[in-house]
Amino acid sequence: DGYHAGTAGFAFDEDRANSGYREENCWYTTKDLINTGLATYNTDTAGANMPLFHFVQRKDPEQQNAKSLYITFSNKDTEELVYSPEVGLYLKNNADGSPMMDAGNNEQAAFTNVFVLYASSGVKDDGVTRQYDLTGGTGIYLTKGGWETIQWTKGDATAPLQLTDASGKTLDVNPGKSFLAIWGGYYGQALRLLDGDGNEQALPEKPALLDSAVPDEAAEAAEQAQQHAQALADAQDKLNQAQTALNEALQAQQDAAGTADSSDDDAASQRVAEAQAAYDAAAAELAALQPAEEPDGNTEPAADSAEEPQSEPDSANGENAG
Repeated sequence: DGYHAGTAGFAFDEDRANSGYREENCWYTTKDLINTGLATYNTDTAGANMPLFHFVQRKDPEQQNAKSLYITFSNKDTEELVYSPEVGLYLKNNADGSPMMDAGNNEQAAFTNVFVLYASSGVKDDGVTRQYDLTGGTGIYLTKGGWETIQWTKGDATAPLQLTDASGKTLDVNPGKSFLAIWGGYYGQALRLLDGDGNEQALPEKPALLDSAVPDEAAEAAEQAQQHAQALADAQDKLNQAQTALNEALQAQQDAAGTADSSDDDAASQRVAEAQAAYDAAAAELAALQPAEEPDGNTEPAADSAEEPQSEPDSANGENAG
């Protein structure tokens, strides 16, 4: 209950925030913070733990038809899990394809089991905030390179998660780490599963959208507006980083000018040129996202009155500073 428990149960990772992550991806908790949060609610922690899954050592699947899974939650977030038969695990990659590293052991995050639980989704009255029906639905289960369709039920917040196979029998789950995703199939979301030869698998139909006071067209428009706002913010951050890199390159060039080694000057000049090019590209990207200014009334704007999208760095137009 992060909204009410606040910092009694959660902490904010400033380093992660400074690295460009959104605020909702920068909060975390620990054993001590959980205990503090429980104490805030005077929660009794006595009693047996409730098992999440029915763990059983399963037979190897008959078909190796679940090699690569792509879960797209938004245009900025695609989860990629690729099965490695050498280790018998699904290896997690970032959206750009680079390995997602486990900060605890500095190894690539890997999972024995992968669950994707389908949950009907919609938007709340603000037209942006997503909501999900978490009472139950269908889903898919991947393990050891194979997959199957499953069903899941949850009920209220205190009810246990129950997983069953296609026949309604309690799902046997291989012992090991598990990756679990809740997927609503909303606008901009997608789900793809490929076998080892790149053949796309026929997955269960995506869940129906929830009824909403907001029309689908308005919800889609609101989502697009939110995505555009995020793209603007990302482009501005990129430009700011490019400005910093360019300033550092200029400083390095000035430092190199005081050395006798001409190769230092050449390397510094090359660094400035590359930094300037990156800055120009970032400025152009931001300008392309910004709406064009409309002239006042019926008058034509002066030829020299166009506003620059961003102020130029110290080395405007690629001129060196030292």
